[in-house]
Amino acid sequence: MTAASALAKRPATCGCASVVHHAIDGLDALRRRLRDACRIVSRARSARNPRAILRQAVRD
Repeated sequence: MTAASALAKRPATCGCASVVHHAIDGLDALRRRLRDACRIVSRARSARNPRAILRQAVRD
């Protein structure tokens, strides 16, 4: 369970809870993007043509 899903189950009693939700959602999104970038770099490092893989990743 992520921190965002744990907080989502709690009722929002003040405005700061909303800010915390948005911050945690942003951090979860950043974590997913970083994980995807690491996968792309790992795949490019083991490929014959790493530039082609990186170019394709930039297009996507």
